[in-house]
Amino acid sequence: MHPIRRLIWGGHGCGKTAALVDSAAELLTSGFDSAEILALSIHRPAVRGLRDLLHERLGRDIPTADVRHRAVSILQQFPAAAHLPQEWTSGDIVSALDRRMLMRRVWVEASGPETLYARYGTAPGALDWLARVFDAFAEWAGTADAERLASHVPAEAPLAELWETYRLYLALGRQLGLVAFQEVLPRTIDVLREPEVRAAVAPRAILVDDLDLFRPSELLLVQALAGLDTMVIAASTTTPASWSDDPQIRFLANWCVRLGLVPDREAAGISSSPRPCDTRYAECLTPAREVEAIAQFIAARRGGPCLSCLSDYAVVCFDPALVPLVRRTLPEWDIAVEGMEARDAYTLAIAPLVLAGMRLLAGVPFAPGELTAFLRHPVLGLPSGDTRLLVGALGGQPAGSVGPAVSESLWLAERSWPEALSEVGRLRLQQIAEVTADLRAVAMSSSAKLRAWLDRLDLRARAREQTAPALEPWAVAADEALLDRWLLFLERSEQVRAALGNVLGGSEAVEVLASSQGLVEPITPRLADAVRIWRPEELGGCSAATVWIAGLNEDVLPTKPAPLPWASSDSFVEAFDRLPGFVVPDAGDRAARWEAAEALLRRAVGRARQTLVLSWSRTDRDGRRRLPSPVLSPLIVDLPALTKAGQGDPGSVRPGSVVSMLSSRPSALDDLKLPVSTLFTTSPSAIENFLQCPRQYFYARELKLYDVASSARQALGQVVHAALRDLKTTGDDAPAIPRLVDAHWPKRDRRFGTRLREAAFRHLAEKAVAQVVEADRTSSRAGVHFLAAETSFSWRMAPDVELHGTVDRVDRSPDGLIILDYKLGSHSPSIKELLAKFAPPAADDDRAAWRPSDLQLPLYALAVERGSSETLAAAGGERVAEVGLIFPLELYTAKGKLSDKGRRLIRIVDHEPGCVACSSGSSRSAAVGLVCRDQLEQIVERALVAVAGMRSGNIEPDPREGGRTCRGCPFRTICPAPRV
Repeated sequence: MHPIRRLIWGGHGCGKTAALVDSAAELLTSGFDSAEILALSIHRPAVRGLRDLLHERLGRDIPTADVRHRAVSILQQFPAAAHLPQEWTSGDIVSALDRRMLMRRVWVEASGPETLYARYGTAPGALDWLARVFDAFAEWAGTADAERLASHVPAEAPLAELWETYRLYLALGRQLGLVAFQEVLPRTIDVLREPEVRAAVAPRAILVDDLDLFRPSELLLVQALAGLDTMVIAASTTTPASWSDDPQIRFLANWCVRLGLVPDREAAGISSSPRPCDTRYAECLTPAREVEAIAQFIAARRGGPCLSCLSDYAVVCFDPALVPLVRRTLPEWDIAVEGMEARDAYTLAIAPLVLAGMRLLAGVPFAPGELTAFLRHPVLGLPSGDTRLLVGALGGQPAGSVGPAVSESLWLAERSWPEALSEVGRLRLQQIAEVTADLRAVAMSSSAKLRAWLDRLDLRARAREQTAPALEPWAVAADEALLDRWLLFLERSEQVRAALGNVLGGSEAVEVLASSQGLVEPITPRLADAVRIWRPEELGGCSAATVWIAGLNEDVLPTKPAPLPWASSDSFVEAFDRLPGFVVPDAGDRAARWEAAEALLRRAVGRARQTLVLSWSRTDRDGRRRLPSPVLSPLIVDLPALTKAGQGDPGSVRPGSVVSMLSSRPSALDDLKLPVSTLFTTSPSAIENFLQCPRQYFYARELKLYDVASSARQALGQVVHAALRDLKTTGDDAPAIPRLVDAHWPKRDRRFGTRLREAAFRHLAEKAVAQVVEADRTSSRAGVHFLAAETSFSWRMAPDVELHGTVDRVDRSPDGLIILDYKLGSHSPSIKELLAKFAPPAADDDRAAWRPSDLQLPLYALAVERGSSETLAAAGGERVAEVGLIFPLELYTAKGKLSDKGRRLIRIVDHEPGCVACSSGSSRSAAVGLVCRDQLEQIVERALVAVAGMRSGNIEPDPREGGRTCRGCPFRTICPAPRV
């Protein structure tokens, strides 16, 4: 029978998981045994939800796991095939500390003079840096076998050194029978290459939920599990597309092609509309009030007819700083939070004594305050009066205080004890001193000494006596188990070093214990009735009746991940794109990041079954103003009322409006208004942005999303502007133009693409500067000379509106000032086209709907005349005679003659009866470009109308030229306006 390979896809809340469960039911009906089916999801909460749903629907248990735990179980079942010890378990996974020790060892071996290790290997953080590189290699390699690793050598020496280091690291791990957390998946893929292993563990059918959340290494493992006859049915929110901007989605698309997964939506019975949901919004004053609103909301409904359990509620915190606030605030309202019952190694009653004992045995001085904390510990058994005497003799240093380290010799020797010590206290101190001295003299491992120290001082039994009356039996047992796991960290570190021919010294043992204490996983029972707190990145398979999504402020934006070394270089991609799981680690594409952020929010929204609340706060913890996240813009619709300051019920919208979140992209954002200030400060370019499209202005100016570094042509303009500024300021008649351009050329910038393309742009920059110099020298315009460059101005164009900006260049002629703007674009407009950008139309009816596209030149002219500028103070009172554009690359023809295309000038004239400038307008050709001062006043009026719209908070998408504007908009991928 040909195996079924099917991809179920649809929006969040559309029933994909239910369709996956139905597929499992069909498999059981067709003769599959439940043990022959494996259900996989992305993480433990999702696995738990999928397992429960399968059991509820099918009445039997289907093996369900996340990919990593499935991999660990295979390694435990076949340790010999994985080159691991026979009794290997998940507890034997190498810790990060030991992994770094192995990394340093092989890095030294792979290095030589003039290498990465020679330059950076001993610097602080070098191993953390290398670990990030190794993590990426483990994700992409598809193997943990050095022999199977791709044998190519990257062209760049540093990359080749890293690749060889990784090869040696894998070989050493296999030789010693060690595997780190990051190598579990590729090691399991290697094991599945053995036919007998695959035959024993490969299921007849694999069900995969939330496929689009799987990492490349996890997808490779699923591929390794699936034999030729294995049924594979997967559910995904994202439709994999090989043309996607997101390299992760492109990889998923290719993976689906390799497995033959056919997208199937209608056949699976997926609804095209998500389930209806009551959607509410809350705008709070501060983050603290936002969390209080969550507590108030849950407390008011707890025990109600619809939601009787706290487990019906979940909170998704997009602002990580809200998590501790939520965990602290909800219990104050008598609301239990999942995880608040957890006990980790830091809460062990005996934990401080274990670390102190290792310090004593190793002879490592105590940090300030640690010795007094040790002496005060009730499990140690010193009478309280004696403890006060000893602490007083040591100066009473509090824990965490800053000061010199304290040697145990201050109290371990009897001569340093206070004379007033009781007999009981004196005997206990003598016992501690004797046991410590005896064990120091014995030749044994640090872990064995520590266990003997704990046993001979009876500290474990004493700790049990302290905790048993205060804790439930499970908590006492958890303390014991956690202590054993903590000590195992130390023993494994000793074993790793012994295998390498080293001995773990006493000071190193103290460091291992201190570092590994926080690595012990919590042991805790689940609270049956508690509010769940979810991370946005781990929402696959989770759902709750009511979901509150908090912290949706403007800083909740897709951020560019920290790139791996050389990750953006061509050689990096060329070196590693042949690895089976390779995904470009940093696409550097804002559109892809916005798509990912929007998908993350939609996934969070889809977790709610009945009620959804989205909230943000108007200020941060320091009182600074904040706006709602623009990721919300395609979601918020029909907001009649918002809760203010977190009081009362959040404002609600009509039931079913969540449909708009998951399908259509509405454009109404009436309630996201920008605050009005007393004095509104703006610039000509900002006004142009608003006239182009208010939504574009909102993204670029209010949310600061516009990145001028995204365009090579804009970068060229920045270089030429800066070079010309320096040139005209110094007055050098014979400048060294290449050196001038090089001084302003962006260093280590990839925006120009290849080196050949960068060289071409550098040539253009030098040509532009040279042509301006030559044109200024040979210009035939008599009496025109340079006055100022890069001149800043401010102009109060209305009582409460101030205009700021910078003029590229100001010349002086006998008729007045000339305002010039350099343009490095590829198109020089005609006089008619230039006038059309700002000259008002002649007809009054046309003028009412008139939206100019370029206001810089006329506003610059008036600002220079009416505003203030220190640079032009000497020219005060002079009128502007002309405005114009200089196109440095168009100043000369191919034959070396001055070209009219390189300089487009508009003369400013006074308005008179029968004004030629007004009658010609922008619709008729003119022999000479003219604009009159009456037209300038009309331009100012239109600019002030735009400013009024900016101040009112109008951010409706309204492109000036419709689809043409949208096609060239840098925010097209994130704007909720209809896309043309």
